[in-house]
Amino acid sequence: MWWLDAFRANFPAHFPLAPLCIFRILFACACLQKFFVETKRGYYFYYEPHTFLYVQRQFAPGILRVSPAVYKTLYVLKFFAAFFLLLGIAPQFAAAILMTWFIVESAVYFKFHVSYFALLSGALALSPGLGAQLSFNPGQSAAARTGDGFGPFLIITTTVFLYLVTALRKAQSIEFTSGGTLAASFHALQNERSYKHHAEGWYPAPVVKYFDCMDEERARRRWRPFALATIAIELALPLLLLATPISQFGAALGILFHCCVTFLLPLTLTHFSLATISTYVLFLDPHFVEKVFLHWSA
Repeated sequence: MWWLDAFRANFPAHFPLAPLCIFRILFACACLQKFFVETKRGYYFYYEPHTFLYVQRQFAPGILRVSPAVYKTLYVLKFFAAFFLLLGIAPQFAAAILMTWFIVESAVYFKFHVSYFALLSGALALSPGLGAQLSFNPGQSAAARTGDGFGPFLIITTTVFLYLVTALRKAQSIEFTSGGTLAASFHALQNERSYKHHAEGWYPAPVVKYFDCMDEERARRRWRPFALATIAIELALPLLLLATPISQFGAALGILFHCCVTFLLPLTLTHFSLATISTYVLFLDPHFVEKVFLHWSA
């Protein structure tokens, strides 16, 4: 397991950076998808002085206070930062800007996945040599293609804790384990569909009829296997991903799991699923990833 070897050896500078390069590209795409969808939904104007969100934050407890001018400035800068990260232009600086934005976004309207994005951006900002590797090609020297592995280690640690903490929170919730949370969420999606100003997803009529039944207790029973499966998968994924010999199977399971989750809210959850899935490449053997990457980029 490369991450354990790197930790024991105090992160020597000889680990291939190809996985980090791939992650950087996918993470930038996830950020851009999130930004474009939210902009279409009017998020740029959500923090005006006359809005409920702004007034709420003025009276809410917290250390970080953000003005509308700072919010809008960072809102624009985040697009440039995501494109720069995608293209490999000053990537560590771009990642730092993204991290700043996600912290501000969390302060304005807290969401767990936004905090996850902030941590991933921070790990990229702390990855030396990221710029040299972003234009990865077989002609580069071996020194330019290797790093200490500390950044990838931070990212996989973050993802492992994400799965474990969310799984434990759900396992402690009687409402979730009974299927009530999923049943109520799906029912609310159907009731609010005609009132929404933006499209979210489409579900076949048989699916809606089966899972959005009038009997609340029956709906709970039908959703309960999915709730329990979610907890089991989120507990199993860290173990499967961390065990390098079977990490490819863990990655396949994780991709299937996130595709199923994203089906419920495609536009809202795509960026989170893509960002999470993109970390899987860092769990794999970096020498194997580099070999495959060099083969396909040749």
